[in-house]
Amino acid sequence: MKKISFLIAIVIGLLLSTSLQAQTATGTVSLKLMPVQTIALNTTDINLTYSTATDYSAGKDSTNSNQLTCFSSSPFQITVQSTAVTANMPDVTLTPSSGTTALVGSPTYASALSVNSISTATPFITSTVGSNNATFNIEYKAPVIDVSTNTLHNSASGTTYTANLTYTIVPQ
Repeated sequence: MKKISFLIAIVIGLLLSTSLQAQTATGTVSLKLMPVQTIALNTTDINLTYSTATDYSAGKDSTNSNQLTCFSSSPFQITVQSTAVTANMPDVTLTPSSGTTALVGSPTYASALSVNSISTATPFITSTVGSNNATFNIEYKAPVIDVSTNTLHNSASGTTYTANLTYTIVPQ
């Protein structure tokens, strides 16, 4: 009987030692970073109105702080293109600069792009790093208008010239 009890104890011990051994399981966690680019135009209408003699002799300009905001998960380029430009429109130029939320690194900015000459997508801002909602100022500058040689303003209610601008962000 002692032998049977001893054998039962050994069998139970073996069973218990097998069931108490460490068990392992493996799994995988994946983090997939997809390319993301967003752009927002925070001010959509820019009005440069010549209403004084000084406006005609000095020109007009308007710097719109933080007008563009962009997010990009990779290096990027913002282009600008003008369409539907009114015939004989005086030459308005656009110049970007860093806004309140600056990019890390040294972006490249275009210099005084003419609305009359950007009929195709033209590089405006280029960055070699991504952007966490960086903001950009845009300066719009209209020229001096010599009224002695120019008949652009020819009605009592004024003459309005327009151009549609499209800003596009693309990964680099």
